[in-house]
Order: sequence, then structure tokens, then C-alpha cells
Amino acid sequence: MKGIILCAGRGTRVQPFSYSLPKTLLPVMNRPLLDHGLEKMIAAGIREIGIVINPSQKVILEHIESNYPDGAIKVFVQNKPLGIAHALRSVQNFIGQESFLLLLGDNLLAEPFESLIEASNGNRSSILLKKVVNPEEFGVALIEQGKITGIEEKPTNPKSNLAVMGAYIFQAELFEAIHAIQPSDRGEYEITDAIQWLIDQGHDIAYIETHLPTFDVGTTERWLEANAWMMGAQSSEVSRGQNTRIEDCLFYGKVHIGDACILKNAIIGPNVTIQDGCFIQNCRIQNSIIMTNATIKSNYLIRNSIIGNAAVLKTEDSSDGVLTCMLGDQSIWSLNRQESSIFKQEG
Repeated sequence: MKGIILCAGRGTRVQPFSYSLPKTLLPVMNRPLLDHGLEKMIAAGIREIGIVINPSQKVILEHIESNYPDGAIKVFVQNKPLGIAHALRSVQNFIGQESFLLLLGDNLLAEPFESLIEASNGNRSSILLKKVVNPEEFGVALIEQGKITGIEEKPTNPKSNLAVMGAYIFQAELFEAIHAIQPSDRGEYEITDAIQWLIDQGHDIAYIETHLPTFDVGTTERWLEANAWMMGAQSSEVSRGQNTRIEDCLFYGKVHIGDACILKNAIIGPNVTIQDGCFIQNCRIQNSIIMTNATIKSNYLIRNSIIGNAAVLKTEDSSDGVLTCMLGDQSIWSLNRQESSIFKQEG
């Protein structure tokens, strides 16, 4: 069995951070989201993996070449953004006649891939499903007598609350379906249409229903949720990297600090990740992601925030308050209370 991770999405809902990094390279617990998916595939025994990117994402190719140099992971390009099924055309020769595990690259899933592989029984497709409260935002599976009888893509009036969670096992017959379907109303070749074609042709599609956490890291809010969940698996309350200096700081809950950071007179946690090279002074931070080489000097409580690479955040007054912000890479903000558009006051 081979593995495919789709990374070609544009990441518009995680801007401004996706301006400088593809969504799948954004950090979750200080490691790229893509690496978490790769590790789960490798843990499931998958050794040959293909990554699909768009033409602007050469940084993903560079990441793979630097961090996975053995050549087992190949990178393919989807030249036009025409949907998931279209993206899979670029890996058809790589897959050949083998079965493969497909993961949408912006998904972080607790369910072991071994469960999905077992459900496929070696010769059929299988899909990971989960009951959701907002099925209109997902592909939805219709189940009758324990079998998938239909798939709807983001239906206006869903007939089911079992949503597709972005992980699949497919056989090589999927490519026949991909070449048989037509573009949807939004001009894309939908994977749900390809699955429906297989069902209509009499193919048995298995499924498992997960009850474990799933995250579509497609918005900044979900990114923060995924980061907090990953931190829950951290064995120690506070971990810190090499050459990091900490002076007069208090920590609450799970905190992860990278290498070569300086923290002074700060109260950090819970659920805070700080990447390498950051300088943090005179502030309180909760449930936030602080990216590489960021600087924060503020008396405010910084909560539910993401501070980008090499960004600088300073506040000029000494009053208390709560600040929630999304500060892009290399941005410099020196703020006071009068500049209140990004301040969220509580109490």
C-alpha cells in the first residue's frame, strides 16, 4: 500500500499566515502539520508516499528534501486547482495498480490509520466518517444496512450527519472513476462524485466511524484547537529546547518552548507553543501559537492569538487588558489602548 497526502490547497482561511507558508507547513505543537500526517502513515507501515502540491509551493519540496532525504517520499504538482479527484490524476502512474491511503493534508486525526486499512480488507475502498453537528459543511455519507449507498458534497439539506473526515483507502479502480466523472457546479472534479461513481458501478465501499478527535486545520480557530489537542499528548507540563533562558516566569498547564528563546517576567499557559528564537517579556500568554523569532513585550493578557514568524508585538501603556490578534510574519505593531480595533476587553 502507498500513501498520498494532498497539500495543494491555497489556505485562504488561515491568512495572513498562508501568505508566507503553505497551510500544511504551519506549526502544530512546533512541528509542521504535514509531518504529523507523514508520521501516522509511516507508523501504519506505509513506506512509499506521494505529496501533491501546487506550482507555488516549492517550499514543501524543499522541506521534504531536507527532512526526508531517503527518497521514499515523492512530490507531484497539480498545475490547476480543479479539485481533489483532479489532483489524484497527477499520482496515477505513481500508484499503478496498488491500493493507497489518501489523506487531505490539512486534517489532523486521532484515529489510527490501521483501523481504516483493516476496514478495507485488502481489496475494497474505505472511508473515515464521524458524526458532526454541521454536516452541510462536509461531504456526507448515506448509510443503509451497514453500507455506504451514497455520498453528497456539502448538501444544503443533509440526509445524514456522518461526515467524511478526509482519510480514505482506495483501490486502483478509483482512477477509472476519476476519468469518468464531470466537473461539479463549482468547476471541480469532486472526490465525492468519484466515490458515487464507484457505488453506482457496484463497488462495495466500507467505512469506520471514529469517535476520536478530528481537526480540519482550515481556519485560525481550528488551528489553535488542534494545537491545544496535540499539547494534551505532551508527557511533561513544560518542555523547553536547548539554549533557552527563562527568568522569573510562571507556567500553567502545557507549554512547549523551542530552542534559543529568552523569556523574562512572563506568565505562560495553558496551551502555548513558542517556536525557536523568540523573545518574550512582561506579558501573559494563554492558548496561543508564537512562531519563530517573534518578539512580544506587553502587559496585556494575550489569549487565543497567533504571532507570526519574526513578528514584533509591543504595547506602550502599563494598563491591563486582554488582547486577541492574528499577527502575520514580519509584522511590527506597537500599540496603545487608543488603537483598540484588535483589542478584546473582558470583564
